[in-house]
Amino acid sequence: VLSQIPVYARPAGTGLNFGPNTDSQRAVFARFSREAAERYRGRIQAWEVWNEPNLTGYWAPAPNASDYVRLLAATTAAIRSADPGAVVVTGGTGGKGRTTDVEARAWIQQVYDNGGRAHFDAVGLHAFTSPLNNNIGEIMLLAQYRAVLDRNGDYTKELWMTETGTTTRGTMSTSEQQSANWLVETL
Repeated sequence: VLSQIPVYARPAGTGLNFGPNTDSQRAVFARFSREAAERYRGRIQAWEVWNEPNLTGYWAPAPNASDYVRLLAATTAAIRSADPGAVVVTGGTGGKGRTTDVEARAWIQQVYDNGGRAHFDAVGLHAFTSPLNNNIGEIMLLAQYRAVLDRNGDYTKELWMTETGTTTRGTMSTSEQQSANWLVETL
């Protein structure tokens, strides 16, 4: 997972979750991504560009598909210049929690609407599931995600679950065995 731009490339006072919104910020991120792809060519075959860019907690001050697609385009070009066979995965989407977050299916459509189709090989999603706390996660929505890709002509691109899990601590925790059982069901 390639995420976060360095402090020197971010505006003063912004955190690690700052979403790059200028060409110079995107260039810094793309340069780092190219160098990572060069260094790990032959050892890392797939690169996920950012983590949960549809959530304010990971793309501040608020998710912006247009800015994300510009970052994705620059980063994909950089990765492929270093490793033409590398697989590029969109940043895995997370479940909406804040009013400024973008629901994952809407986010994927916004990526397409902003010209993202040519800049990724697979769509990342986070399939967290814990029925005890009513968090069915994205795993229950796979057919709806597939429909978004298909509507945009990407019949052969895959959905990749790049994070999954259940709660193992706290009031809504599950046993390790139940978590293992749900993991098998998820796969």
